[in-house]
Amino acid sequence: KQWYQRRVAITAGEFTHKAIWAVSLPQTNETWDKINCLFLSSSVPMFEHWAFVARGCFPGLKDSVVYFVAQYNSDSYIPTTKQRDAEREGGVKKYHFAADLVENCKRHAALLLCTTKGKTNVWVFLPASSHQDEWVRMGDILTDPEGQLVSGQFDPSQWERMQSPRKLGDLNELMYQTDLVGQKYTAGEKNCQMFAKSMFRLA
Repeated sequence: KQWYQRRVAITAGEFTHKAIWAVSLPQTNETWDKINCLFLSSSVPMFEHWAFVARGCFPGLKDSVVYFVAQYNSDSYIPTTKQRDAEREGGVKKYHFAADLVENCKRHAALLLCTTKGKTNVWVFLPASSHQDEWVRMGDILTDPEGQLVSGQFDPSQWERMQSPRKLGDLNELMYQTDLVGQKYTAGEKNCQMFAKSMFRLA
């Protein structure tokens, strides 16, 4: 019963704030091989993994905070509408792309970005108020060593209010409206940063 009540509350509840969280990546020779010379002059920061994060507070869960963490990586593929329709008709799910939901644990939500041992410094990016293509670091979520939580409290300087409140179903559908639908991952262009920025603008 409790599980059902949580599910109903999350489905009916609304996410109101958004941000991009980031973590540094190891600078290996393999990484360098994947990045061409044009990318070296790009304004997009290299060697950072970005994720889109939405935050909601749901009274039906005793005022629980819920984090929606959407990430795109080299193994990801977001199916087109045609591909999704074909899956529904055929009853076989070939493509799987989904975000993570984390209840009441900001640290756990941030650790979802950390896949490299020793790299647990997670920070916030928000667009500069004067330019949507410039991203400003707005403080840390986790710090090294061992991913220590800086603060579990809501800090309005690290979030931007959404254009309008979004339900879980709305956010799920936005992932299928990003610039990466039907595209294969490439390190220099079609990557996690492009996905996170696209989600941020849509939300």
